[in-house]
Amino acid sequence: MSFDSNTGDYKILRILKDRNQGRKARVEILALKSGSWRKIDEHPDVFQYILLGMHSLAYIQGAFHWVGFSRNYFVVSFNISHEVYGEIPLPEQISMSYIDIGVSELEGMLCAYSNVHHQGENTFKLWMMKDYGVQESWNALFCITDPNIDIPVLKYVFANGEVLFWNMTIDSQMHDATTTVGATSIATSSRTNSPPAMATVEKPKKFAGIDFKIWQQKVFFYLITLCLQRFTFEKAMEGPKGTSEQEHFMIFEAWKHSDFLCGNYILSGIQDDLYNLYSGTKTSKELWGALEQKYKMEDAGTKKFFVARFLEYRMVGNKSVVSQVQELQVIIHDILAEGLILNEAFQVAAMIKKLPPLWKDFKNYLKHKRMDMLVEDLIV
Repeated sequence: MSFDSNTGDYKILRILKDRNQGRKARVEILALKSGSWRKIDEHPDVFQYILLGMHSLAYIQGAFHWVGFSRNYFVVSFNISHEVYGEIPLPEQISMSYIDIGVSELEGMLCAYSNVHHQGENTFKLWMMKDYGVQESWNALFCITDPNIDIPVLKYVFANGEVLFWNMTIDSQMHDATTTVGATSIATSSRTNSPPAMATVEKPKKFAGIDFKIWQQKVFFYLITLCLQRFTFEKAMEGPKGTSEQEHFMIFEAWKHSDFLCGNYILSGIQDDLYNLYSGTKTSKELWGALEQKYKMEDAGTKKFFVARFLEYRMVGNKSVVSQVQELQVIIHDILAEGLILNEAFQVAAMIKKLPPLWKDFKNYLKHKRMDMLVEDLIV
């Protein structure tokens, strides 16, 4: 999401990739004031978009930036006001040879990074573009070799030249770690008149085995904000016919990396005892399906339990009718909370039907006017 200063409106850009459509990707834009999505033509030269979640995007100079691949890697830009694409060359050192690459932003400047995994070591390199759009202005900032660097996300540059980045690491389960790294010759720039930042989506609380449907909906939306939701239902991506072995390898590695992130985001959202049960699943799709199969059935059993309680509930004459109506309302609330629908006319009719036998005359009176009554009218 970004703010278009020309129209005074927020805009959302989304890229929908379909493995059955080969190189094509559907690009859509939503202006919040319009309230509807609008299709944008795809970039004519891009074979594949390298998108590994929100952290692989950068918004600079009024445009979104991400990595694309054709004959080599380069930065794709999309201007949010004019709705046009552009291309920016990457540093020569990473334009051909790396798989795990992306772009980020520091102090309003475009950055590019590579993270090479080799023999148990990860080597993270970062470049900053001093003059926007000029390839010769890429400046290498630092290089770190550390086995614990998995998914670095740049956050802030200090006045002394240190860079703060957020590093997601995978041990027994995913957790967040913050690391500061010394760097030299870091350029800075100020950003003025920027729109207010949009609030980030809060990570859902850990699933403990109950209320699966609610947890699943929250986690799925959280994955949407990370551009990872499709890995809960898609199989491994395959390149289109005619794809070279090298290109097929790069496509699969990019898919595997994103699927790895998605699966561990899900695992990090369940309690430790459940983590131990499901950490052995091979893909995000398999993990998501296993959780659904187990806990949706239990949710269905919960629905049947509440419905049975509702059907079997009978009011008695030796107890306050008001208190019994309130008990029945609690049962109805539980049914509604499970996603079942009980319209108000049905609730009124059911409450009248369940009145005790001593209230027979009053029941007959209410039956004739129940179509005009609400639940709150009946209680009063």
